[in-house]
Amino acid sequence: YFKYNSIYDNTATSSRRSIIGKFGLFSIGIAANSNSKLTYKDYAADTETTLIDDIQKDRWHTLAISCKNNIASIFVDGVKK
Repeated sequence: YFKYNSIYDNTATSSRRSIIGKFGLFSIGIAANSNSKLTYKDYAADTETTLIDDIQKDRWHTLAISCKNNIASIFVDGVKK
């Protein structure tokens, strides 16, 4: 489970707010310079993929990651992204 608190919204900063920090070569979190864009960042490929454009704040969400044959599937609130 994870939740982003709207009290900490600040697009003036460029820091990424991660749910999963740099775990191996990827992270999942709110994109830098964004208050609500949930992204998957692949550091090896230097890419960032949007999972949710506008994630709801101040509410608990679920996150699950499944991996088979080196292909990851990411589920947020039970929906595959």
